[in-house]
Amino acid sequence: MKKPFSRAVNYVVIAHLILVAGFGFNYAGGAPAVERTAVGDEADLYRLFDVKKVGAHVVVAVDTSLSMKDSFPVVRQALDAFSRTLQPLDLLTVVVFDNNAGRVYQGPAGAGSKLKAALPEKPNPKGHHTDMGEGVAAVLKELGNMGDRLPVVVFLTDGREDPPRESRFAARHDQSWSELKNEAQTIPGAKLAYVHAIGLNNKTDINKLRQVWPGIQPLTINPSELTVYFVKLKERIRRERLRRELAKELRRGRIRVRVDNANWGAVRSGTTFKRTISITSTYKKLPIELNVSGASWSRFRSITKDRSLAGHLPEFAAPARRLWVAPGQTRRYVVDVRVPRLKGRWGLKTEEKYRASMRLAAAAQPRDAQAISGLGVEPTVGIVGRDQTVWFYRPVGQSIYLLSALALAALGIAAVFWRRGIVPAGRMIYRRVAPPPLFGRLAFSGTPAGEQLPRPLSLEQFGRRTTLGTSGKVRLKGKDIKEEHAELFTEWAEGEPRVMIRQLGGIVRVSRSPGAAPVLAAEPTALKPGSVIQIGDYRIQWI
Repeated sequence: MKKPFSRAVNYVVIAHLILVAGFGFNYAGGAPAVERTAVGDEADLYRLFDVKKVGAHVVVAVDTSLSMKDSFPVVRQALDAFSRTLQPLDLLTVVVFDNNAGRVYQGPAGAGSKLKAALPEKPNPKGHHTDMGEGVAAVLKELGNMGDRLPVVVFLTDGREDPPRESRFAARHDQSWSELKNEAQTIPGAKLAYVHAIGLNNKTDINKLRQVWPGIQPLTINPSELTVYFVKLKERIRRERLRRELAKELRRGRIRVRVDNANWGAVRSGTTFKRTISITSTYKKLPIELNVSGASWSRFRSITKDRSLAGHLPEFAAPARRLWVAPGQTRRYVVDVRVPRLKGRWGLKTEEKYRASMRLAAAAQPRDAQAISGLGVEPTVGIVGRDQTVWFYRPVGQSIYLLSALALAALGIAAVFWRRGIVPAGRMIYRRVAPPPLFGRLAFSGTPAGEQLPRPLSLEQFGRRTTLGTSGKVRLKGKDIKEEHAELFTEWAEGEPRVMIRQLGGIVRVSRSPGAAPVLAAEPTALKPGSVIQIGDYRIQWI
């Protein structure tokens, strides 16, 4: 025959179950009070991740001090019912605390008879104290070896913290709780735990758990409501399993971009060709929506230093597209590369070599981004390889028939006039077609007051001609310095190249050596190693 108390407890549980079925029941515990049900996109996420295969380690800490004697039968019954609702892969650990703390059960969540046998029938008859700190310490110890399981903590008490005199939480209370917080930050299972702190009346110290887990929301309920709370907790844990799996998936996955052929070979003037960009998802579960807006150049430089496309970069005709990329799938995005037509160059045919970074402009998000955000997970998709390095070369120039005819004629008379005719003629033709490039460096040894001394500048990067004072070449910012002061160019002298300077505006003086007096450069002047150029307060040495 059932005792009157047990019968009353059963009536209360049934009444609350009816209340939940008819009107729902909300709590302000570790999870949000108002929960979305798994419908629509969220239901798709549950199907994708199959959270039944995601194991959890549920650690329940139960107050067994004497103050629990009236509510302990309800706690015991609710805990037994809760253990039967967990998943087969879940591990359940029960810790009790009063004067001290320790584990009484650890095993499969569904082992009801073993759990009942392990739980005390009633509170500790000698449990005159409630050492909450030791209870938390025992929980942290159990969270030390979680593996891949989802850590869940449920902490139950109906009293205020009252450690015995010999406890460290009585002797050095604040310091010991601070040590607990530091310990929780070093244990991965404790740091990531999904914590529910439950006070079974309005006079508990359950809020002290926020010293260890600042983000939790402790909850106060009546003991008779505990069974209903555990029913809700099962769904909250299910949702937390999904959240953790989503966060893991988004953290580990990537969208990878790659050009199928990075070496384009010859790119001819006035042509159009296609290039394929491969877009691969490394995500295991989530489909990804990729919105591609086009392609462009992010960096572009000539490997052949004395050549430049000079405003004639190949152009991309890349349509805006929306691509769905399934987990592990590769999609391809095709772009047209149009090469502008260049005017023919007079000179021998050469190859201009280039290295460039082609950038794919794209934004990505998971298919169910809104549902993922509703679960409290940021739906960020990582894209790697947006900038792809490509190489190509462009054939330029053309055969010059006049040069060919002169070369043939020169071969006919080479036997007689080789040293006095062919060689000088060849040098003359070459020098008219290709004057020598600039060489040497400009080293700054003086600037107007307050200006930083520029770094040495190599003239090799400017081809065959440059100016002092032009933006992009040698920029002089001093007072009374005109936009273009002097021009540096090259010429042949007795078969040797030399660098010349010509005054363009203002006053330019040149000394042929560091110790010589500067001379006004009214006419083109040849520079020698160590020559010093003076423009206003600027002193520039050619070396």
